[in-house]
Amino acid sequence: MLLRKENAISDETLMLRFGRGDESAFQELVGRYRDRLLNFIYRRLSSVELAEDLVQETFLRVVNAASRYQATAKFNTWLYTIALNLVRNEVARRRPPSCSLEMANGEAVPVGLSIENLIDFHRLQSLMQELTEDHFLVVELSFIEGWTNQQIADFMGCSVGTVKSRKFHALKELRKRMGVQSERLPESSRAN
Repeated sequence: MLLRKENAISDETLMLRFGRGDESAFQELVGRYRDRLLNFIYRRLSSVELAEDLVQETFLRVVNAASRYQATAKFNTWLYTIALNLVRNEVARRRPPSCSLEMANGEAVPVGLSIENLIDFHRLQSLMQELTEDHFLVVELSFIEGWTNQQIADFMGCSVGTVKSRKFHALKELRKRMGVQSERLPESSRAN
C-alpha cells in the first residue's frame, strides 16, 4: 500500500487539480504510481521495455482524460483499470510470454532473500502467469500491491465474497503447483 503523510493531498484532488491545468499535480501522481504500475504490468507481461511503454500509455490516457475526470471512484482503481485494459490488449495481440528472470529496475524481486527463497519467488512468479486473469489479479493486488478485499472487489466489479473465493482457489492452485503443504506460501510470495 502507498504510505503517505496524514496531511497529503488525495489522489482524487490531485487529478481534479490537474484537470484544471495544475501540471505539478500530475507530476505528483506520476511520482506516486509510476514504479508501482511498472511492476504491476511487468509481472503480467515479463518485459521491462513493454511495461515501460504501457506505463507511458497509461499516463498518456490519464492526460487525455484529465478534463473529463470526475472523482466518482478511487483514482487508483481508475488508473489500474486503464493499465489492466492495456495489458489485456497486449496479451490478446500476442501469445503469452514465458516467464523471464529479468527484473523491472530490480524491484520485482525483494532485496535480502536467501537463494532458496529467491528461487521460490521466481518459481511463484512463473506459476502466477499460468493462473486465470481473475486469479492472477486477486493474488497480485492482494499480496503484492497490498489492496484490501473491498478495494479489489471495487476494481474487479464483483463482491468481496467473490474476491475471497478467487483468492482461496488461486492460492490453493499455487500451493499445489509449488508443492507447499501449509496454508501459507513461502514468505517471498508476499514481497513488494
